[in-house]
Amino acid sequence: MSEKQKILIVDDRRENRVALQQILRELDAEVIEASSGNEALAATLDHEFAVAIVDVQMPGMSGYELVGHMRGDRNIRMPLIMFLTATYPDEQHVFKGYESGGVDYLTKPYAPEILLGKLRIYLEMDRNRRELEMHRDHLETLVGERTEELKKRVKELKCLYDISTLTAEPCKSIDKTLKAAVDLIPPGWQYTGITRARIVFEGREFASPGFRDTAWKQSADLAIPEETVGTVEVCYLEERPVLYEGPFLREERDLIINIARHLGVMVHRERTAEALREGEERYRSLFESAKDGILLLDFDTGMITDVNPLLRELLGYSREELLGKRLWEVPLFKGVAQSKYAFIRLQTQDYIRCEDLPLETKNGEKVEVEFTSNIYKARVKKVIQCNIRDITERKRAEAEREKLEDQLRQMQKMEAIGQLAGGVAHDFNNMLSVINGYSDMLLMEIPPSDPSYSRIQEINKAGERSANLTRQLLAFARRQTIAPKVLDLNDAVEGMLKMLRRLIGENIELLWKPAANLWKVKIDPSQLNQVMINLVVNARGAIHDPGKEMAIETGNADLDEAFCETHPDSVPGKHVVLEVRDNGCGMDKETIKHIFEPFFTTKKVGEGTGLGLATVFGIVKQNNGFINVHSEPGKGSTFKIYLPRHESDDAEKNEKAEKPRIFTGAETILLVEDEEVLLQFAQKLLERMGYTVLVADNPLQAIKLSEEYKGEIHLLMTDVVMPKMSGRDLRDRISSGRPGINCLFVSGYTADVIAQNGVLDKGVHFLQKPFTAEALSAKLREALS
Repeated sequence: MSEKQKILIVDDRRENRVALQQILRELDAEVIEASSGNEALAATLDHEFAVAIVDVQMPGMSGYELVGHMRGDRNIRMPLIMFLTATYPDEQHVFKGYESGGVDYLTKPYAPEILLGKLRIYLEMDRNRRELEMHRDHLETLVGERTEELKKRVKELKCLYDISTLTAEPCKSIDKTLKAAVDLIPPGWQYTGITRARIVFEGREFASPGFRDTAWKQSADLAIPEETVGTVEVCYLEERPVLYEGPFLREERDLIINIARHLGVMVHRERTAEALREGEERYRSLFESAKDGILLLDFDTGMITDVNPLLRELLGYSREELLGKRLWEVPLFKGVAQSKYAFIRLQTQDYIRCEDLPLETKNGEKVEVEFTSNIYKARVKKVIQCNIRDITERKRAEAEREKLEDQLRQMQKMEAIGQLAGGVAHDFNNMLSVINGYSDMLLMEIPPSDPSYSRIQEINKAGERSANLTRQLLAFARRQTIAPKVLDLNDAVEGMLKMLRRLIGENIELLWKPAANLWKVKIDPSQLNQVMINLVVNARGAIHDPGKEMAIETGNADLDEAFCETHPDSVPGKHVVLEVRDNGCGMDKETIKHIFEPFFTTKKVGEGTGLGLATVFGIVKQNNGFINVHSEPGKGSTFKIYLPRHESDDAEKNEKAEKPRIFTGAETILLVEDEEVLLQFAQKLLERMGYTVLVADNPLQAIKLSEEYKGEIHLLMTDVVMPKMSGRDLRDRISSGRPGINCLFVSGYTADVIAQNGVLDKGVHFLQKPFTAEALSAKLREALS
């Protein structure tokens, strides 16, 4: 059984109920208590009990009265009653307990094991009683179901009689024939007066007057090949003597089957005719609504027998102008001769396909189509069907796709160069750190009067130029680390004008046209310098004759959807425009396609690297902007850079640059660098600044040094990317043993690699290679504080 059996304890004394609860814990049954007769009656409304242990003497309602109420309530399933008493052990009360319906009468004190033994027997009796009740209910259900089956044992469907003549005649419709058939059935049965017929066909009913379903009926399926579509039924309205073979004669049973078969043949015949009509209508609908043009030709004569609306619209002819004409009388294929030759090909080849065929419209225009033809037989005549699809839009889409593929190849090419630049940056920055660092140290150690001072200065300048070249490569690749600031382009460009005029020379006039109320932008100032210098130098290279001019102009632009549709790289919204134009030699369209490619240049060997405009392109893209270029040979060039407007109205004030100086310190630094030359240089530079330096050329050595060193280590200075362990993982390992240790990350890798290692997160101290002594000293104090 799925549920536990339940035992009801009824006793007004709590200590008695508790004692019984303790004894009954050994039984696998749920025990429910009641302190009075009324409470016990309430419990029987929510539970079915197997056994009830009832105290005889209780205030308000005795145990005998309680059992009497339970027996009188039909809604209560009567449990086995065990009376329990300490007051009335005499025979008179024992007999009264049995008379009131109890199965046992137990007096106190009693042995718990005797009580448990009896209860186990009573619980078993209850289980047996429940099983018997279930079997009884099941048998009653089976008897009821069997009775219903016997009532319905007569066939449920109907019959028709003497119908062959009706089905042999051509009928106006299936429904009219079936309606006439039900009226012909009753006279064919032996009890005509009480016989009624009904035909059910595809959900519709056709019945004799007064028809109703009765227990005296017979039926047969109304079927067509591979499908049953209804039933035929015959019913008696009254019971008649049952013959040895049933209420109907054997001949009547055969007859209803034959009638159903005749009706099935009629239905199949009419359905076939209807399907043909529907097929023709469906073909006409598809023909008229087809997304391709369709032309039907008589195989023998070449006469146009049909043409759908789409082809008429495509060619510009009306239906009357085409039907009944021969193919060459409406010269679609470049004239009469070509149309006659085309028809011969259509006759001699079962299937023709032309992916790009020009057809001639009524007004003489050419339209490119995809053409297919095939030959088939319609009824008794051969027909040539020509399917014609206008591919003008597809051609346009293919041209657009080719354009997008060219753009994708261009992006992939630029990305490949960017990856190359990023790969070179790491090693190059390491070497530049050594070159620039040692030259800085030498310049600090020797006086300016020393003959070698100027030579070391030149080394230092060359290192700085090399560092700038690396930054240009990374700017193109959009992988350099940047520090964007909110700027007023007018102020930023104005601060560069003096330098820009020196760049272009005195023979070219530089015009400056700042816009009023210019919106703010957010960009790294050094990136803006690179953009301006490269654009101005590019414009200067395009001006070959003296007396020419160059103009720099700013402005605001609110780009709409129409503008962005014609400029795919743009996005709608407010932008600040920086325009640089010249009236130099200009460029043709082919040159404009390549100007942002790295290393592409129209200059002679040695006059340019081809990285200038590629750098501009990378910076603008990195700042979510785009470039629009307009140029024509001999008419100059205009470069317009669109940068998104920064919504804040307050520009960040650039801090006034202070004179570089080196900060010193006396803390202990653990230096980790896998490049030996750079490790030696950094150690010397740090010691020169006054720090105590512990050096390690790999992370595992650094961990060992940290564990063995007894003094305090104030800062970990580590490379970001190293073999076996990253700088961030090294910091985490060392921090676990030295909580609170400061950390400065250093790397020559590109920004994306550094970001992947979690070093560009907010609050992390980071120094990009190559670095100067001043920059390192400042970063150290920042990290140590």
